[in-house]
Amino acid sequence: MIIHSIHEANYTPSPEGVKFARLYASENLVVAHIILAPHQTLAAHKVPGDACLYILEGTPDITLGTEKRTCSAGQLIESPKNIEKILANPTDAPARIMVIREM
Repeated sequence: MIIHSIHEANYTPSPEGVKFARLYASENLVVAHIILAPHQTLAAHKVPGDACLYILEGTPDITLGTEKRTCSAGQLIESPKNIEKILANPTDAPARIMVIREM
């Protein structure tokens, strides 16, 4: 059994300074943990595979294409491949998101 922990992961900052850790990766799947500090945004980007974003903490704004929603802990957002997405935290508290996506 292999156990991965968000508390022991190696976090790498994005160009905007958003903390990102790849917890698991295979040739078909990636699982990552993203931490958005208060008032921080992960700029528009696209990924080649379908993805799910699971909100662990906070109330981030998720934009997929032209649709923007404020999400909350416990929600799972489906994100189709090759769609532009923006993850933003307009609040004064951190937001944490688990990303599960195809390669």
